[in-house]
Amino acid sequence: MDFDDLLLRGVELLDKDSDTRNKWQERLTYIFVDEWQDTNKIQYKLTKLLAGKRKNLTAVGDASQSVYSWRGADYRNINYLMKDYPDIKVVNLEQNYRSTQTILDAANSVIKKNTSHPILSLWTNKKGGSKIKLYRARNELDEADFIVSQTDSLITKGYEFGDICVLYRTNAQSRVLEEALLHAGIPYVLVGGVRFYERREVKDVLSFLRLLANPKDSVSKNRVEKLGVRRF
Repeated sequence: MDFDDLLLRGVELLDKDSDTRNKWQERLTYIFVDEWQDTNKIQYKLTKLLAGKRKNLTAVGDASQSVYSWRGADYRNINYLMKDYPDIKVVNLEQNYRSTQTILDAANSVIKKNTSHPILSLWTNKKGGSKIKLYRARNELDEADFIVSQTDSLITKGYEFGDICVLYRTNAQSRVLEEALLHAGIPYVLVGGVRFYERREVKDVLSFLRLLANPKDSVSKNRVEKLGVRRF
């Protein structure tokens, strides 16, 4: 069974078998769910079955941060929660400790246009802050070139490499950026991930290619042989 099967079978068991349901309701007397906006319908039903009559349920979530609808997440679970548990206490965590007010104002100007779920009014004690600049790149190569040029500009102004940070959404986006930095001679450290050319699967492919180009490459051959039986 995969993860979805475990959810479906688990809910089916708790729904139909009162002994099992009572056992787990007695054992799990307090339920806490984080990232509630990323739960789907079956996870919500599972949570309700576990909470039972005690209704000792705490959920933390923000519908505006819901990004997993493509895998079944339903931000409306926040609305359903308040409907199914009318006595629930809502605590809005609106103070932000990470961003400046300039960034929060920009985010709020976009988020406030949503009308299908509660909107938080984010604020911070970090007043002001640099203005947000937008660069619309033609493609990922243009984006990487822009980052390199901005980095060179900052270094020219007296900044250190350690003062500069580049954020991107997924690790899959790092390759083009890493290559641009390497070609420009800009040192970098990848935080929370592995450099593209240091990833195991990339090294495996490169070993195959090196071996095809040079059958006497013993280092590549040893790596390839560890992947399984092959003929060369």
